[in-house]
Amino acid sequence: MSQFYQRRPRQADAPKGAGYFHRADPDGVVRDLTQKRERKQKVDDCTAELDAIECAPAGMVADVGCGVGTLLGAIARGRPDDPAIGVEPDPEARAVAEEHSGCLVYPSLASVPWNSCAGVLCYHVIEHVDEPEAFVQDLHRILEPGGLLVISTPDFDSPVARVWGDNYRMLHDPTHISLFSTQGLVGLLEATGFVVDDVWHPWPYRFRTRDHVLRLLDDPTSTVSPPAPGNHVSVMARRVEADR
Repeated sequence: MSQFYQRRPRQADAPKGAGYFHRADPDGVVRDLTQKRERKQKVDDCTAELDAIECAPAGMVADVGCGVGTLLGAIARGRPDDPAIGVEPDPEARAVAEEHSGCLVYPSLASVPWNSCAGVLCYHVIEHVDEPEAFVQDLHRILEPGGLLVISTPDFDSPVARVWGDNYRMLHDPTHISLFSTQGLVGLLEATGFVVDDVWHPWPYRFRTRDHVLRLLDDPTSTVSPPAPGNHVSVMARRVEADR
């Protein structure tokens, strides 16, 4: 138990590597995130985060945990005068990301030069990380002073998470092992040398349906929680301190 997040054991049968990109979501829908429809949907869902990273100073932007490169490609198209790179440890996903985005994708944060990035996007990655404190320190190190970080994760202390308990949909992903609240994520960033500029809880338009809203009235002991307001938190923060 960290002061910033709650840790749960990594399950032995949890999917690893490229298998993460081809499995069922909490509602049992199997998705292939390499498909054109899924790519467009993800970009549409992440409009606020992509708009936020556009605010980074001129210079290189990294998508850390870029997966198959969907958001990395969007960053490269949105900042044509600045280089974009990805970071993705899985070799199969990394190859797909490079082909899709046309960008260089590194296998680890350790491969990225220190102080080399004007901006970093880290979308739904930290909840999969074994050591979030060290991970955020690495994000701090690759950013130049004044560089911008946009980071997102499920909020495991959201109102829906509290009501649904073990049936909270984000707990149905066994690779979610570092469970943050909004307060915990902000606290970790500030403790690492970031100044937080903005915090928001995205609720993509495709989830704002009558069916999903009515599901909020379901018995939380007998069903998986719906995609609801507050399920996720995104934070925009700036690096202001020197390396430690």
